[in-house]
Amino acid sequence: GTKRIWIHIADPGRLIQPGSTLDQEAAARGSSLYLARGNQPMFPEVLSTGPFSLRAGHKSAAWSTWVELDDSGAIETYGIARSWVTPRYRLSYEDADELIDFAPPEEADLTELNDLLERRRQWRVSQGALLMDLPEGRIRCRKDEQPCVEITEPSPSRLMVAEAMILAGAVAARFG
Repeated sequence: GTKRIWIHIADPGRLIQPGSTLDQEAAARGSSLYLARGNQPMFPEVLSTGPFSLRAGHKSAAWSTWVELDDSGAIETYGIARSWVTPRYRLSYEDADELIDFAPPEEADLTELNDLLERRRQWRVSQGALLMDLPEGRIRCRKDEQPCVEITEPSPSRLMVAEAMILAGAVAARFG
């Protein structure tokens, strides 16, 4: 009767030989950069969007966090494990928003996950969390090199992903 939330994050470190040229380059970069003229991934793009990511239909190395919430939304039990996952499909934020809004019976999992993460969000608010559900602006360069501001509005799927990442962070903190 208890619902378990699984949160999977790609684990490229499992596919890299420690001390290799690729490992040294990733360590020097430290993280991916998201710049106005485009992204500079920590790893070469062919890897960061390929075997080092969670791709639909492909077996991928991951860090998997599982969480069970109590009725109020507090963490009841949890675990973290290295895993191999094969995502069934990839959704855009727009497609996920439609599925959440329309809640078709054949896609009940996404609606159920949204409800669980909303319960967790409400628990965090009851504990004093500050919510900043505001549009996000990023400066980008157009093809003609002129700067423009790209605005991303909050949406149910974006809030759901953000809540899942916050939850994974809370579990990692407890685990640590």
